[in-house]
Amino acid sequence: MRWKLHLTPSEAAGLALGLNHPVIEEPEIPKCNPEADDFGDWPQYYKEMEAFEISEALKEEAYVWLRAELGGEGPKTIIQVTSYTDNPYSEGFDPQNILISKESIGNWFYFHGDKEKAAIFNPDPKKTDPGEMRTVTKISSAKESKARLNSDSLLEAVGLLSMLLAERSNLYKRGDKPNARQITEAVEGLARELYGLDTNERTGLNNLNKDIASGVDAVKRIINKGGIK
Repeated sequence: MRWKLHLTPSEAAGLALGLNHPVIEEPEIPKCNPEADDFGDWPQYYKEMEAFEISEALKEEAYVWLRAELGGEGPKTIIQVTSYTDNPYSEGFDPQNILISKESIGNWFYFHGDKEKAAIFNPDPKKTDPGEMRTVTKISSAKESKARLNSDSLLEAVGLLSMLLAERSNLYKRGDKPNARQITEAVEGLARELYGLDTNERTGLNNLNKDIASGVDAVKRIINKGGIK
């Protein structure tokens, strides 16, 4: 982890506390056995607990960054997310798939007054104003943001079409939701039959099952908010 330029929240937390492993879950309270003169490794427990709390705080900061990056409103943040694999608004989103720039983690610790931990990530940390960092991020990634927003619109369209198809035929419905697998198989079958296309070609079908699920989630959020204004 020492040589990586981008870290997950749990990796950053482990590195900050000098641990040789990422801290993903809250540590268990040490078991004591007074009869054997064993009172548990409490120093290690406190170290891992602090790492866990740092990991959770970095996750929250990452959500703030992602909400702002995807066009939402909210507080400012210092950290800069450099990669994420899923839609942060989807039910299956895993914060452990987020990568944060090591330099911004150093600035984050420095901003909170922990110069010792800041130096682990950034030898020359800066006490950056969160608002300033947010502005710099928006300017530097304007094209990427636009691309993601266009991608979100396409997911919403896929989700809406799947929902309408499921309402027309129970074959494409599972419970009260569209059956993503059944729809995907039908589309793949027709694509091969009518156009000779396969999923291993650049047809956009290789992730259709997942895209349908994400798209349906996105449309339901719009509906719950009262529809598109």
